[in-house]
Amino acid sequence: MVESNYQRSTILPSEKAKAYKMRLDAVKRQGQRTDLTCYPVDNKLKGQKSADAIGEKAGDSQAQVYRYIRLNELVPGLVNMVDEGRIAMRPAVELSYLPEKSRTICLKQCPIRTQRHPSPKPSKCGNSHRRASSRRK
Repeated sequence: MVESNYQRSTILPSEKAKAYKMRLDAVKRQGQRTDLTCYPVDNKLKGQKSADAIGEKAGDSQAQVYRYIRLNELVPGLVNMVDEGRIAMRPAVELSYLPEKSRTICLKQCPIRTQRHPSPKPSKCGNSHRRASSRRK
């Protein structure tokens, strides 16, 4: 299932986050048995980190893979906002480091926009990286 998601043209950030997490967990589990698959003085990835190998296959950097995986820590409402493009990736990652109670409060403070009643003012719910970083501190 994870491999088939790489073929789609548009993948939601939350789907990519779950796929990367599953893939990284699988690679880490696979690395636990070196007696059957490696020579005594060699390793599987030749000094390459698992996240780097996963990202290389999908066209993302190691840091970007870890950012996507970090999205799994967000509360569902914030994940939906990332998927809709209302919160950018970097601010969402910064928000993921907040305690869960703070993330829930942040979600409640974000105005909900619908097509019938669009918000007259721009959203102040962590849409800039600097604002999200300052909330984390």
